[in-house]
Amino acid sequence: FKHCHWNAIGKMFKPLHDFLDEVHGTLVETSDDIAERMVALDYPASGLISQIAAQSAMSALPLKFLTAETIVDELTTRLSKLTAMFNKAIKDTESDPVTSNMVQDMTHELEKHLWMLRRQKGDSVEAQKVAAARALNQLFN
Repeated sequence: FKHCHWNAIGKMFKPLHDFLDEVHGTLVETSDDIAERMVALDYPASGLISQIAAQSAMSALPLKFLTAETIVDELTTRLSKLTAMFNKAIKDTESDPVTSNMVQDMTHELEKHLWMLRRQKGDSVEAQKVAAARALNQLFN
């Protein structure tokens, strides 16, 4: 999300830039809370980027400037996968109500960001339809 925040270009730059910073903040807070809960349960938490990257289920995004449409598409897919992993974690932690409740709260925040991304995707598709209809209308008038 931070990668996209820094490399966003196009008409939707400012609102997307701000939104991505907000989501990144949620992800930083979430990862910190997870790590602290792991340590509280006497399990070591890795903060090593090399280990985190090696264990990631997500592929790296290209190092280039990204349009709003590309960002929304990529991050909708990625956040969908992440929320699915969190929903599985809710079920997997049912025997530990504190952890399960914590993961439920995190999932709520992530799903809210996902909802906003999906709406942006819908808005961009709708905007394209409106623009195409206007262009056709101008051709025939």
